[in-house]
Amino acid sequence: MQNTQNEFIIYKEIQKNTMLKWLFDSKIKHTTEDEFFKEWQEYVKNENMERVYLLEPLEAKSVKNLHWRDRLTMAQFIFLHPVYFSYEYYEFILQFIHDKKYLNILLYLLCISKKNQLEEVKKLFLLLADKGANLNTLFYYKMSYDHKFEPLVFNLVSDYEYRDKKQKPKQLEVLRFLLEIGADPNIKNIEGMNLLHYAVDTDSSFAQVVIESGKIKDINERVDKYRTDMYRDETALHIAVFDKQLSTVKALINAGADVNAINKWGKTPLEMSESQSISKIIQKAGGKTLVELLESEEKAKNCKNSIWEESEKIGKNKRKNEIIFQQNAIYYDTIHNEPLWKIFIEVSDEYLEKLSPIYYIYTKKDLEKLKSGDKYKPNKRDELKALVKDESINLKDIDISLITDMSFVFSDSERKDFSGIEDWDMSKVTNTNYMFYNAKNFNHPLNKWDMSNVSSMKGMFYEAQSFNQPLDKWDTSNVTNMSKMFHKALSFNKPIENWDVSNVRDMGGMFGETDVFNQPLNKWDTSNVTNMSKMFHKALSFNEPIENWDVSNVRDMGGMFGETDVFNQPLNKWDTSNVTNMSEMFYKAKKFNQPLENWNVSNVRNMYGMFYETLSFNQPLAKWDIKSVENMKFMFSYAKSFNQNLDTWDLSKVKNKEFIADRKKVKLNIPIPTKQSSANEKLLKAILRSNVDNFHKAIKAGANINEPIEVIEDYDDCEEYEGCSFLAVALDKALYHLTYFNHGKRGKFNKEKYEKKYAKAFEILNTLKSINPDESGIECSAADRLDSIIETREMELYDDPAAYGYADFEDKMSKDEWLACDPVKEYLESFEF
Repeated sequence: MQNTQNEFIIYKEIQKNTMLKWLFDSKIKHTTEDEFFKEWQEYVKNENMERVYLLEPLEAKSVKNLHWRDRLTMAQFIFLHPVYFSYEYYEFILQFIHDKKYLNILLYLLCISKKNQLEEVKKLFLLLADKGANLNTLFYYKMSYDHKFEPLVFNLVSDYEYRDKKQKPKQLEVLRFLLEIGADPNIKNIEGMNLLHYAVDTDSSFAQVVIESGKIKDINERVDKYRTDMYRDETALHIAVFDKQLSTVKALINAGADVNAINKWGKTPLEMSESQSISKIIQKAGGKTLVELLESEEKAKNCKNSIWEESEKIGKNKRKNEIIFQQNAIYYDTIHNEPLWKIFIEVSDEYLEKLSPIYYIYTKKDLEKLKSGDKYKPNKRDELKALVKDESINLKDIDISLITDMSFVFSDSERKDFSGIEDWDMSKVTNTNYMFYNAKNFNHPLNKWDMSNVSSMKGMFYEAQSFNQPLDKWDTSNVTNMSKMFHKALSFNKPIENWDVSNVRDMGGMFGETDVFNQPLNKWDTSNVTNMSKMFHKALSFNEPIENWDVSNVRDMGGMFGETDVFNQPLNKWDTSNVTNMSEMFYKAKKFNQPLENWNVSNVRNMYGMFYETLSFNQPLAKWDIKSVENMKFMFSYAKSFNQNLDTWDLSKVKNKEFIADRKKVKLNIPIPTKQSSANEKLLKAILRSNVDNFHKAIKAGANINEPIEVIEDYDDCEEYEGCSFLAVALDKALYHLTYFNHGKRGKFNKEKYEKKYAKAFEILNTLKSINPDESGIECSAADRLDSIIETREMELYDDPAAYGYADFEDKMSKDEWLACDPVKEYLESFEF
């Protein structure tokens, strides 16, 4: 066999060759389906080379002596293209990267990518995490004074990353996913802000995702936040009040925020509020001033002095911690006026001369090198993956005795012939994570495999839709992770009750979304399992006894039987004393109706939607000790059969208890709110949908326009309008679009055109206003809502005047002048209530 060589290609040669232009075009996404792919393989074969370097000009053969542009070009396939490339390409480049620092850089590139599809991004995050990337890495942004030293997830929240508004839904979902798979929202940036503080300060949508994740350890944690040249030790609620974020204030209070927390200046949230709407909400939740809390001006003064001295110490410690952050952060510059190539140069210097190759496609010749006698003997997982991808190679001809990591080996495989895999020597394998992920054709016997050293089977048959083979002879005694093992394995239904699962800790989503699985599991030793969240979620056929399970160490049962069609087995003997999360545990479980009153739920904090829309469940629960529960929202909502007496429950410490149950059927120890009439419900829906005909019908039917909106469950889930007047909602529907209105140029706002566009909403608003409803005593009146809309408009202009038509003169005017000449704000202020 001839010796292979490195090939140096100059630009002139590329311009003459369309295949090479395709190869080095950084703007396209290269795949094996491309028309030039076969030509590229032939080129490599004919030129007898393994590496291709693109150099212009060719100054030397030593990487470090080359111009930085050449070095960057050589490195870009590793650290630039992954932003656009597929899962397959990530797998390829990961074979060259052993330093976790660079794995983390790939995490960052993926995080800011706007090219990849959402589901692909999720798969890639899982792959990188599986390889050792740290989801909680700190990144340093040299040129951005307010974004220095931030964890990865902060990038999803910052304005810089989602300036394109179309990307925001994707960013929200990615944030939700990262929090789910291990990103820690409690890690702080250099300014002492955790993710909740940062999200509250930036965007209420992201703040809601962080709150709903349930991973914030202390929602009242303080932040040493730099504002107006002075430090203040503030909670997330302080920040939300300061920024006049009405919806965020509500969400934080519902999540348990302390309405009487005191900042460095001795101010409570109520004292910081400059919005009437926000002040009313805080007061309703028990918020007071410092003087009111201490019942003495002198005590309040002394308290402020004490707080000031203590927070000064905290500020000094914060500044000392900057050194620690600098030592542990990855320096990665994303700002336009600082060349991005610097990080690539560092990478290329360290790796380029070691890589073999830079852009590598396994050809037949490459695979032949792996032969040892009559068999192929790969040394690493990526070589094995290349072998099994070539369907002309029989799996019986592959010796895997040197492989320990089988993760993703057959992921997305289109292979149809798996004969020979049954005889593979798996005795040294420790990891089979996602081994058959989405291998749609796979359905081959594996029962002879020696699995005694495998520790993780996470997602092993995830979406292996055809697989249905016996596995009962496997030795699973060393496995600790079986999460999502059979998730969406639509055909699997084989007995596995004799498995030794005594060391398994994670069974989250193990049988999630399985169509036919219904095998006995009652003999399993689950004594070490801590996570059973979504274990049988959407397991449509499962209905086997599991009451003998030892669940004494389980902490998370969230969504465990959610959306099951037939499950209805006894569970009353379970020891649930360590469970903290039962949210959506029986969500939409159609048949479940078994006694649970013996359960010890004294440590459960979250029962959100636990029995939501359980059509059959109607069992006594009055003996439950709910002292630790913080969230019961939607607990029995739409549970049509449930009518038990729960008035013995002490709900005084439950922070979120909206819509716990149908108050007509279930007795609860909380005041019954004013019942809104059917006409009122129709009125609100007509306003929200700008339906003029239905609006007039609701008025004629006797809708009471003087009542506040209180019972959200009767109002089509319109939570944000709770406590508002109907006139306030009508005003919001007509004017809210103006908060983000971009009129393009100074003074260019056509109010006639705007009112024509939303003519129906304005007709309802004007009609309702002419009736002159009584809004006295209502928490959020039309005047309050108008103030909130104007405040939001002002904040938008302060944050980004250029985006709202002021780019042509923003350098010539102060921010107050921008506001003074804004025609939208002037129009809003013309309304009177």
